[in-house]
Amino acid sequence: MITWLALLAGTLVFGACIVGAMVLSRPYSALMVLLGIGGLVASLYTLGTIAQIYSTPVAIGSAILFVVVGIVGGYAVAATGLPHLASLRPRRPNTPQSGAAQTGIVLLGCAEPPRYDPRAVAHQQNLLAETASIELPLSAVPFVFLTEKTRYRAVGGVAPGAAIATALADKVSGLWPASYRPAVTIASCQYPGDLQDAVAAQARAGVRRVAIVVLGPPESAAGEHALAAATCGLDREVGPGVCVAPPIWNDRSMVRRLADRILACAGDTPPESIGVALVCPGSPETWERRYAAAEETENYFIQRVRMLLVEAGFADPHVKVARLEWQSPDVTETVRHLAVLGCQRIIVVPATTVLPTLETLLDLERAVSYARVPGTVTTITLGAWGDDDVLVAAVGAAATAALEDR
Repeated sequence: MITWLALLAGTLVFGACIVGAMVLSRPYSALMVLLGIGGLVASLYTLGTIAQIYSTPVAIGSAILFVVVGIVGGYAVAATGLPHLASLRPRRPNTPQSGAAQTGIVLLGCAEPPRYDPRAVAHQQNLLAETASIELPLSAVPFVFLTEKTRYRAVGGVAPGAAIATALADKVSGLWPASYRPAVTIASCQYPGDLQDAVAAQARAGVRRVAIVVLGPPESAAGEHALAAATCGLDREVGPGVCVAPPIWNDRSMVRRLADRILACAGDTPPESIGVALVCPGSPETWERRYAAAEETENYFIQRVRMLLVEAGFADPHVKVARLEWQSPDVTETVRHLAVLGCQRIIVVPATTVLPTLETLLDLERAVSYARVPGTVTTITLGAWGDDDVLVAAVGAAATAALEDR
């Protein structure tokens, strides 16, 4: 009996370590590989022992069945526990507050963590399952984590969004004189309680009024989840001083700035021969219906940019809106259509993406290349807003409006 239990235990360890190697970051994934190899070697040794002891086809067949069931069972048990990784909240670094500021600004961004973190991936998968009813088969869930690890490896292991957010926060803080400078911190909607922790840290430092500025869509499932957690658990600490700033996409200077960025890429090409794909992130159908007001704000911003480009000489049919994921038309379809319309230069710009993400770094370029436009057509892909000075001013104006409204 002990031999059979040892066989089952070794295969369970091997199956679970397969998931661990796919999901965990280095060096933990390497440790999982070593443990998995150890479990497999022990299982094979035990299988050989059983074959020698019993030497019957039934016993050998049963042992092989134990191996298969153990591996599948270990894989399934480990995969079942992946959603719970989201509840493991990372510790926020202790950021010193400048002076004794009475007001604070928290910039809520949704760019990926600088390094691969399975907790962030688990949180995003939980959001899709809970708010969009998109659930993957249990066997496929570890491959989502493995894909994300591969994407990080493709950009050199470090996603730039966090560093850009830090530079943006420094510029926003510099908008005010040192004598009246609010405390500016960054929070990520990639973790369930990061916004709550950021607001609580400002409250403990003496901040009594906090404005939350969303760096992205006005409303989203991740942002709504973060805002709900922040405003629910902090009533006693901050009370009515927590407020959400108006969308930065309402700022007229942002419209002018995006149009200027596009015009700067026109070169010597006549305006009527230029095509523009204004790329928005996109969302599942359930989120699209749930956050209709956010889509209206985004669409209003896009249409104002379109109007400026048409006034500059661009043909109206040559300025189109594309979605990076979930919705159509997608980027590939839009770029291909612009080429068919006769555009000699096609400018693709993530119009409503503030911080660079793996999607804008990898998926956007890949989607453009999949269009396979003729060699005579030039495609230019712009980056996200980043720490653009006009964006900085818009963030400061939105935060000021929220703080003065309290």
